[in-house]
Amino acid sequence: MYWCLYDRNHSHHCRRHVHRGPARLLLLQVQSRTIGQASRGRDRACMTKLQDLAEEIRICLNCYTKFRNLPNSERVKVRDWYLHGPWFFPPDESGVKGFFGTGSIVFVCPRPSTGSFADTASRLFYKLLKEHGFSDAHLTDMVKCRRKAGKMSSVEIQNCLPFLIREIDILKPQRIVAVGNDVYRELKGLLENVIQICHYSYAHRYKKADRLEMQLRMLSEK
Repeated sequence: MYWCLYDRNHSHHCRRHVHRGPARLLLLQVQSRTIGQASRGRDRACMTKLQDLAEEIRICLNCYTKFRNLPNSERVKVRDWYLHGPWFFPPDESGVKGFFGTGSIVFVCPRPSTGSFADTASRLFYKLLKEHGFSDAHLTDMVKCRRKAGKMSSVEIQNCLPFLIREIDILKPQRIVAVGNDVYRELKGLLENVIQICHYSYAHRYKKADRLEMQLRMLSEK
């Protein structure tokens, strides 16, 4: 690494090989500040795009076939009243950013349920994400709209896949983590760098929290 220093014995600038000292420290500070500013700028741009995308998802009616006699704005209200509309992983007080995380890893879950957040399984998931350094990860669902726990239909996957592709295009993550078997089966042939972990609801219900923790720890070490 070279840094341009003023030579007091000459009237010109010269290059000296600097290993230590104030100039080296200054260079590292400048580099760190520049990287930090670039990272914050990228995060703000991603956040804006995710907010715009979330609004598109919120008013999407591609899978909703009821009340076609009503205006779309009213259909959205009715659908949401029945808890059948889109849902997004929220941020929490621990620092996990949920859907608006802009980090280098995307966790893709199957679909949101009609249950309340945060239930015990969700709290387990957020706790382990925080503990293993994934607070800034992007948390999303393959199918965006809420239903009672069950399989994703092929129609729902087809309608929602473009939204997921856009999320990935916005964030350009280093890794995509399929949460559960169903998501992994759908994504492994479509996207690169997809790995699988067990679903947090499965981990909670069948007392497999240790397994999920081990998977997240291994992921954090890669």
